[in-house]
This record gives sequence, C-alpha cells and structure tokens, in this order.
Amino acid sequence: MIKSLLSKESLDAVKQHLLEKWTTVEAELDCLQLWMAVKRAHTTYSSRLKEVDESKVRAAYSMLKQHKMETITAFKGRMEVYIRSMESLGMSVPSEGQLAADFISKLNDSYDTKRNIVFNNAKLGGSYPKTFFEAYKLMTELCNESHSINVATSSVFNVNKQQQYQPQNQNQNNKRQSEAQT
Repeated sequence: MIKSLLSKESLDAVKQHLLEKWTTVEAELDCLQLWMAVKRAHTTYSSRLKEVDESKVRAAYSMLKQHKMETITAFKGRMEVYIRSMESLGMSVPSEGQLAADFISKLNDSYDTKRNIVFNNAKLGGSYPKTFFEAYKLMTELCNESHSINVATSSVFNVNKQQQYQPQNQNQNNKRQSEAQT
C-alpha cells in the first residue's frame, strides 16, 4: 500500500536509503521498515549536490523556531529531524551542550520566563543542561511546575471568591432574622 503511493522519484530515494535491504523489505512486505525508509528519505536533503544540501540544512536549522501552538515535544521531534539530516549528510553536528543551548533558545516566546529561570540559575552557580535531552527534560519539568501553580492559584481564587459571597449571605440572613423578630 505504501509503495503504491510513492512517486518514481520517491521510490528511488527510498531504495537508495535502504540499499541492500531493499530486496528483503520488499520480499517480506515489511511495512514498518518501508515507512521508516520513506521518512528518512523525505526528511533529509538529497539534491545529489552535497554542498547545496548542506547549505539548505544549515539554513533551515539556523531559522528553526518553535511554532506558537506547537508542543515542546513536537518541537523536539522537528529539531531531531534536522540533526538526523546533518548526520546523514556527514556534516558536523553541534555538540550536546550546543544542542541544549540551541533547543532552549529556539523555544517560542511563551517560554521566556522559564528560559530566564534556567539562565539565571546557571549564572548563580547552578548547572546548565549539558545535553539536548537534559534541556528538553528541564523545560518540560518547568512547564509542569507552572501548570500545577496555575491550578493552585485557581483554587485559591475560587476559595476567595466564595468567601466574598459569604458575608453577603450572612447580611441577608441577619436582615431576614431581624424582620422576622419585628
């Protein structure tokens, strides 16, 4: 089914990625291997001009930024695609520390506060994430903390709101009691 949906050029690119495994994948009807090869073939640059492909990957990676409504996990996946593209072209990939810094800096503006917390903590002697995964994990944990804070804040707000109405109810009850007594 997957194979029938590919153009001749796409099929050729997939075969090139699989090389000697192609006959095995085709004979065994291994859909998973075929799908993974399709993804690899279409997430890498393959104009057959190495310098042009490298230039495209570098430009795309440098402009990479998390979309406004994109989850942090989806963005991590997109960034990993560019890293795999660099690796498949034989380019030097930024170090783990550089990838960590890149990941944090490429998050959208809604992460500014969390980004500043991480940066200020490191400046005050704390540690800065040393790997791409550590950066992802730390930013995810900071997001989870802020969600739990918002829930607590909402609960406090609701409690305060209920307390505001309580005196009014007591005043009305007092008024009714005094009317009943007269």
